[in-house]
Amino acid sequence: MILSAGIALNLAAGLALGLLLAAAAPVLGILWSAPELLSLAWLYLPFALLYGTARYFDNAHILRDDFKGVFWSKLAFGAFFSGALWWQKDGLTLQEAALWQNAAAALSLAVFLLYRPQYLRFGALQRQWIGRLFQFGKYAMGTNLFSMLYNKLDVMLLGALLNPAAVALYNVASRVIHYIELPLTGLSQMLYPKVAEAFNSQGKTAVARLYERTLAVLLAAMIPFTGLIMLFAKNILHALAGPQYVSSAPLLQILLLAVFPKIWGRLFGITLDAIGNPRLNFFVLAGSMVSNVLFSLALVPWWGNMGAAFAVLFSVIVNVTVGQRLLSNIIPIRQANIFKAWGAALSRLPMGHLWQKVKVS
Repeated sequence: MILSAGIALNLAAGLALGLLLAAAAPVLGILWSAPELLSLAWLYLPFALLYGTARYFDNAHILRDDFKGVFWSKLAFGAFFSGALWWQKDGLTLQEAALWQNAAAALSLAVFLLYRPQYLRFGALQRQWIGRLFQFGKYAMGTNLFSMLYNKLDVMLLGALLNPAAVALYNVASRVIHYIELPLTGLSQMLYPKVAEAFNSQGKTAVARLYERTLAVLLAAMIPFTGLIMLFAKNILHALAGPQYVSSAPLLQILLLAVFPKIWGRLFGITLDAIGNPRLNFFVLAGSMVSNVLFSLALVPWWGNMGAAFAVLFSVIVNVTVGQRLLSNIIPIRQANIFKAWGAALSRLPMGHLWQKVKVS
């Protein structure tokens, strides 16, 4: 019954947002000088329904600690879509790329019909469960919508305030950051049911300890990785995008600094949703978007795309500072415990063992 109510709400939300995007496409196309946006928006609608349904089914597998279906579903999407783009790389239009993306989304959804279909047992559609899930999910959906907009807000504002050349340079650096943050996206899927289980079975103290340990491990893993990217930013941009985008290295380095507070922010949102307080998460993220717009309006006209990067950094810091203050009033988190656990986690990494040997010798 819960699965049936959830899929009904998921499809309704995907349809509503897809139609909203299609309705806004003519105006956005004029604003961004992209007349092809209208046709792409209508092609996005079936993608939202297909791929959104596939990602909804992820939850049925994750709740059973079975990640194989999720892995194969996402691999099918990525491999098929990438293969199609490579196969038609010489004469591919944007509309054709969108059609291939829809086909890849259909394949991703089909994987769940072949792997453990017993996880997808639908019951009768009951108004009671639709109402309960809607009351909880309206803020979660708003948070996800704001999160998607927030990740693109800097590029959108640049497109409105500056020129396409500035957007192109900035977008390359932003894309690299997107790939760096993929582990955080994967973590949110795995951590959410764990936090909810800890909260329901052991209470807020268990949630706080799980929060601190998870954040410490992420910091221990991300700091060396992002440090290397920051050090070799020019080489990475040259390899991924070509020599004409090497000048984006300072943008990439500033955006890399924003990755660390984003770890706190992502766990903040996951924790609030899992303990049944998505409303607070929604309003904090909405406030962060407002701060990003204000910082961008102040800095971009004065400093160009560098101003957009600093606007992201400053708004993330504001979001995390406010969020941690609010969260510490709900669950007993201690920032000192995070850094103690971070040191312990760092010592267990290969470089940590090497450093211990150096100190002993």
